[in-house]
Amino acid sequence: MKYYLSICAIFRNESEYLREWIEFHRLFGVNHFYLYNNRSEDDYLSILKKYIDQEIVTLLDWPHIWRRETQSSAYKDCLDRYRHESRWIAFI
Repeated sequence: MKYYLSICAIFRNESEYLREWIEFHRLFGVNHFYLYNNRSEDDYLSILKKYIDQEIVTLLDWPHIWRRETQSSAYKDCLDRYRHESRWIAFI
């Protein structure tokens, strides 16, 4: 497996908090992040670029209109795609 512990999360317009959030979880041993962008309109990519380049973050566009099942469908997609890349995946 590529990673021991990963996080899968969906975000929208969270650029102000992304760097701190990623660094906080890295301190606790998270190796990788699968981040689903749900139609953000802020400058999230400038924050995530260095993490993408270092292969710490896998960024996916998830442009669905927000409904209750939007988050769970992103989580299901993450599990279907990446279940064999990480020993553990936390869905946050």
